[in-house]
Amino acid sequence: MSFRNMSLNKINLPPKKSIILWAALHAVLLLVFLIHGGMSISTNLYAILPKTNEQQKLSDVENVVTSRLNSQLTILVGNKDLSSAEHEADVLGEYMSGIAGLKDVQLKYGTGALDDFVSVLHKSRYHFLSPAVKKSLENDNINYLRQNCFFQLNGPFALGNLNYLPEDPFLLASSHLQDFLNSSLLSSNAMSLKDSYLHREYNGRHWIMLTAKTDSSGSEIDIKTNPVASLLEYRENLLLSDPASEIVFSGVPVHSYLAARQSQREISFLSTLSTLFIVVLVLLVFRSFLPLGATFFSILMGILSGLAGVAIIFDEIHIFTIVFGTSLIGITVDYSFHYLTHWAESRLDGKKILNDVIPGISIGLLTTFISYGSFFFCPFPLMRQMALFSLFGLCSSFLTVGLIYPVLPKAKMRTSENIGKAINGVSRLFDFSARLKTPVRIVIVILLTAFLFFGIPRLSISNSVTDYYTMSEQMKAWEMTSREVLDLRSTGIYLTIEGSSLEDCLETSERIQADIDEMISKDVLGSAMGLQQFLPSHKSQQSQYQLVKEKMLPAALRQFIELGFSNTDYKNWLEDFNSREDQFLEKADILKLPIGSLLDTFDAGEVDGSYYLNIMLFDVKDIDSIKSWTNGQNKVFLMNKVNELNLTLEKLSRLSLLIIAASYALIFIVLMFRYPFKKAASIVLIPIAASLIALNIVILLKLPVNLFVIVGLILIPGMGSDYIILLNERKSADPAVYLSILMSLLTTLLSFSLLGMTQLAGGFGITVASGLFAAFFLTILLEPVFMRRNEE
Repeated sequence: MSFRNMSLNKINLPPKKSIILWAALHAVLLLVFLIHGGMSISTNLYAILPKTNEQQKLSDVENVVTSRLNSQLTILVGNKDLSSAEHEADVLGEYMSGIAGLKDVQLKYGTGALDDFVSVLHKSRYHFLSPAVKKSLENDNINYLRQNCFFQLNGPFALGNLNYLPEDPFLLASSHLQDFLNSSLLSSNAMSLKDSYLHREYNGRHWIMLTAKTDSSGSEIDIKTNPVASLLEYRENLLLSDPASEIVFSGVPVHSYLAARQSQREISFLSTLSTLFIVVLVLLVFRSFLPLGATFFSILMGILSGLAGVAIIFDEIHIFTIVFGTSLIGITVDYSFHYLTHWAESRLDGKKILNDVIPGISIGLLTTFISYGSFFFCPFPLMRQMALFSLFGLCSSFLTVGLIYPVLPKAKMRTSENIGKAINGVSRLFDFSARLKTPVRIVIVILLTAFLFFGIPRLSISNSVTDYYTMSEQMKAWEMTSREVLDLRSTGIYLTIEGSSLEDCLETSERIQADIDEMISKDVLGSAMGLQQFLPSHKSQQSQYQLVKEKMLPAALRQFIELGFSNTDYKNWLEDFNSREDQFLEKADILKLPIGSLLDTFDAGEVDGSYYLNIMLFDVKDIDSIKSWTNGQNKVFLMNKVNELNLTLEKLSRLSLLIIAASYALIFIVLMFRYPFKKAASIVLIPIAASLIALNIVILLKLPVNLFVIVGLILIPGMGSDYIILLNERKSADPAVYLSILMSLLTTLLSFSLLGMTQLAGGFGITVASGLFAAFFLTILLEPVFMRRNEE
């Protein structure tokens, strides 16, 4: 028997078995959910973005870099008075040290911090030379070393520790300290060391910089445990007590927290308003609490099942998935309304009602499944989570209607009378449409067609990553101040070096350093920073040691004599020098420094059998020249996160357009198994026209037609065809379907319209809402024509 001719009126499951089956299916889902380990919510902004690199290794390296950068937090404390700024920075630094979720809090670079630098440089004084010392030795200019040592001994101040003089007669470590600080702490911003603080005077304020990193709790959305929440509260209290002060935050943890907090508010607002609307609508239509309880039971189980399904498949549920998922409230009630309107109107046995409604909601579920299921073909984590959330939720609601609702007692006479009044009122709308003359329908269709020409010709797809996140005004002000004070030149562009080991990567980095320096001299970029500048390869360290041995060693005895040391001191030093030939500076030594967390971002470590280092590029002015140079290098890759994201979004947009076409084709094929060719074509025609109208509205509203808008268009064929399908599947002279369709439209329209007011999902919500309203309008406009042709 074909699906088209199949009778769906043989559902005859005893009530107890229905309940047991429903409970068993949900118990299995719950059990798998608990075995998987429960649910974790992510608020990381970068976690929702698609992978940008087609090479898996490079994509994994990129994830390592991103995860480390995402934990970094920069804070600027400003005051017109320098001493006040320093005091407030001290108090804040002490406060931050006590905040759970923050680590590596760095404020002062005083004697202790400088001693740490000198200690490391002293250990490697023969293997890691400053550029000036190395150049002087290569040029046989030993006098430079003597003069530099004399200046440090007799100058107004010395950065290094002069106690090392008997072990370091030329003060190589101390002379290297300033270069080392300039190339690490001060190289990527405009700050300078003043009174042991990183300081800059800008626009009449003295600014002091603090840095920190968030640990795993830094991504928590609970405002009571997130460290950013504590910092924001501290800022508010400070400004109340001292309006002349200012604290500016920047970094991904702040963006993630503020976005999560906004999402929490949006979730509360959307779910509360949707819930209140459904309560009012159900009570107004049915005047009974039983349909209200049944409806909310279906919604609750749908949402819980959706969350459990996503948690089972994904390690974390992103909070934006829940924001999008609030629209499920408006979708899941469709099946409930379709059943309950018939339940109240007919007062029949539950099994008979189910046999009447099951064809329409089954086909509607199938078409909606096709739309949401198509999201899996897009390599976009957020879209896939949305799909899983909706598919599990819809399945649960469908099972609740099919297995639990038939157990409900028959509707009371009063409920039936109330629903009859509502049906009569709604039927007038459809009757009015049925009485429209054909010329009127033609005029309306012509006007709608003409309406499309106002927007569609101006269609331009936007693939900018900035479309997907809008900063608050406060965050924009902070980021602007931070960028101006720090004079940030970071472009998010870096080189990735692949090698067999850390040593291999360091040697490659040193090999290309000359090319990088040449590009800097040609103004291709402003500067670059990599681990090789702070940790030379063993090969380079050995070479520098030999240079010291060859050029400096012959002059060492004279230096000891001039400094007033004895021959014994010289012999002890010479013995120590010879013993240090193989004592190399290692990565562990560098990571212990206050800049260790900064340098750690350059080292991606081992990924799938290879080792990776990164060289950050600042103030890039000619990306094409860098790209051309990179193409000629072996195992050197140019990583441009923003540009790659934009290109990836462009690919996903094109793929999504193909998915829309495939969805229509697949829905049409499925409908062909149920309906004749012309009827299937007429059903598909309505959401196609509705999609064009929705797209036109988005363009006229001057919203960016980005991936989320296209995703919204993907949902319209599955959801927009439900109205005409339900009308086609109704029994003759069954006006209850009119009421269920209108109630479904109102709740779904409200859910997606409210979603259109959110920060992230605005374009998506407006697209789906306008598309579904257009589908409903076209359904009541054209359904009488289609039905007449079907009857004929």
